[in-house]
Amino acid sequence: MERRQGLRIIYFYKHGLLVFISDDGKGIDSKLLEQMNSSKITSIKNLHFGLQNIKLRLNEIGGSIKFVSEKGEGTEVEIKIV
Repeated sequence: MERRQGLRIIYFYKHGLLVFISDDGKGIDSKLLEQMNSSKITSIKNLHFGLQNIKLRLNEIGGSIKFVSEKGEGTEVEIKIV
C-alpha cells in the first residue's frame, strides 16, 4: 500500500485561527463535495456523525469548514475560527 502525502498548516491570527489540511488521495465526488460544503448542517444523507458534529461545533463558535477536491487529485480542508 502506497503512503499518502499530507500537508498541514496552522495560522494563528490576532482574532482567529486558520487550519489548512490537504492530501494527495483519490479525491471526493463532486456531488458529495457540494453536499459537504452546504451551509445546511444536516444536508447530507447518511452523513457520518463526526462531520456533522464538527460543523455544528464550528457553527456555534462562528467558525466554518470548507472542502475542495477533484476526483484523482486529493482533497483540501480549510477550517476557520474567528
